[in-house]
Amino acid sequence: MDFSKGQYMMGHHLNVFIGVALNVSDQPIEFKEALCGSWDVAAVTTWPLNVLEPGQKTEIYVAKKQKRGLAPTSKRPSLLGGAQ
Repeated sequence: MDFSKGQYMMGHHLNVFIGVALNVSDQPIEFKEALCGSWDVAAVTTWPLNVLEPGQKTEIYVAKKQKRGLAPTSKRPSLLGGAQ
C-alpha cells in the first residue's frame, strides 16, 4: 500500500486518507477491510476492486475519527454532600 502520493480529505469528524494497493505477488490477493480496524478507524474500503490479480491496483480509503480534546468535567455539586 502506498499513501505517499495519495489524497487527504478533512471533514467535521473524520479524516479520509486515500492510497493505492498494488498486488506484487504472483497470486490473487483479497483485501479484507475487517482486518484494518483500530479504535480511531471509522471505516476502510477499496474501490473498484477488493480482490486483486497479480499486477492489479485498487484505491484504498481509510476514514479515521478526528482526535478531540478531553471531555469537559462536571461543575455541579455532589448530591452526597461532599462524600465521594
